[in-house]
Amino acid sequence: MELLLIDWNFVDKETIKSLSLDTLSLYDLSYNSDGRNIKGYIVKPKAKGIYPCIIYNRGGSKEFGEITGKKLIGVIRTIASWGYVVIASQYSGNGGSEGKDELSGMDLDDIVNLKPVIDSLDYIDSTRIGMTGASRGGLMSLNILRKSIDWVRCVSIKASLLDIASEYVTRPELKEFQSDMYDINSDELVKAKSPYQNVEEIDKTIPLQIIQGGQDVQVIPSIAIKFFNKLIEAGHNNVDFHYFSEADHGLSQVIKESNILQREFFNKWLKK
Repeated sequence: MELLLIDWNFVDKETIKSLSLDTLSLYDLSYNSDGRNIKGYIVKPKAKGIYPCIIYNRGGSKEFGEITGKKLIGVIRTIASWGYVVIASQYSGNGGSEGKDELSGMDLDDIVNLKPVIDSLDYIDSTRIGMTGASRGGLMSLNILRKSIDWVRCVSIKASLLDIASEYVTRPELKEFQSDMYDINSDELVKAKSPYQNVEEIDKTIPLQIIQGGQDVQVIPSIAIKFFNKLIEAGHNNVDFHYFSEADHGLSQVIKESNILQREFFNKWLKK
């Protein structure tokens, strides 16, 4: 593992001041994932202390959705400002990482392999780890909960990709874009990657928050409602579901409200 302090050197002084970036440290991360060198970032409060950690799982596929400066000073900075260390992977094949982005294939292990990194950092309480992601990042987070992981205490997802087959029907351009990531014509593989089709495998003991907008055109909003109902039917008793009928994929109409919900959720389960 290698950490390089880069401390917002790509941001102008006015932005640093307006976003209170001077209270947070930003590190470039390189770490090992099953023999692959993977790139990522860590954002942490500068004040000395031991903090809970939130793994941020990025959305998008391949280079689309890579973690950029905009994302660092946006959602990742916001979560860190709540008093968390945020760690994020670019996934295999992206952002200078070795390997291939397989949409929840080897790239899923890149998330699991963040745990040794977390354990090695003396400013993280590794007994208090949460996870979050939006769109494809939600799918990644949910598929982690299918891997019998016992060190994630809670998960919050926004506008999550849930059922790949349904999305391919409504968005054929997405299927084409992902055609070099895995065998998109394998119904078995498409189903295996879809949390909606594998609800019974999702850990029932881990609190889950789902936030979805009703005007989302990147994922099918009604599937989120069906997914919530399937979770309840499968015996999930700790699901926090919020549906904003007028919100888009980025929840831009309710960004303040959705952030408050997410902050309260993480504080409940990670700062007790």
